[in-house]
Amino acid sequence: RLMNAKYEIAVVGKRGSGKKCLIHRFCTDTFVQEPEYIDFVIDHEHTLDGSPSDFHISLSDDEFSSMLSFSIQKSRGIVICMDLANISDAIESVKEIILDILRIKDEIIQQHAPITLAGCRSDLKPEDFEDYQEQIRELTNEYSVDYLECSALTGTGAAQVFENIARKIEKVPRPRMRTKMMHVSSGRCGLQ
Repeated sequence: RLMNAKYEIAVVGKRGSGKKCLIHRFCTDTFVQEPEYIDFVIDHEHTLDGSPSDFHISLSDDEFSSMLSFSIQKSRGIVICMDLANISDAIESVKEIILDILRIKDEIIQQHAPITLAGCRSDLKPEDFEDYQEQIRELTNEYSVDYLECSALTGTGAAQVFENIARKIEKVPRPRMRTKMMHVSSGRCGLQ
């Protein structure tokens, strides 16, 4: 790993899915019920596997499709937040978000980005949560995404969500800049 590796991560999900609380917990190691204000782009230094690393996190609600598209295009990894306290509604919305991400990443910029599904508010899972576990497994298998549960309230799993996506980003080759050779009048070749 390079010293001070930089991880560009988009955090997306439905309004109320726990995105802001998860980011706040990761960046400050504290819990705030409703963060009053959180920037749409956050830079945070975090030690990953013994090395200092820069996490460049962009926050986007799925309701703002242009911001979602921009965040996804600029990211190298994506965290989708899913509210486990409202799991019955969350699974379908996550499928829609995944399809949007795949469309943006594959069709528009032709670049793969790893996705981690963060099951937020794991401390508030409903009694019938086990009924939904098979649907979550099917979702992660169908779209090849990782799944981790976390709680901003207790701190359980919050850092692991971001560390997991960072490790996945490391395994994806950086897109190469396209260069075109041009002939220079002096007889030397240069890059354009």
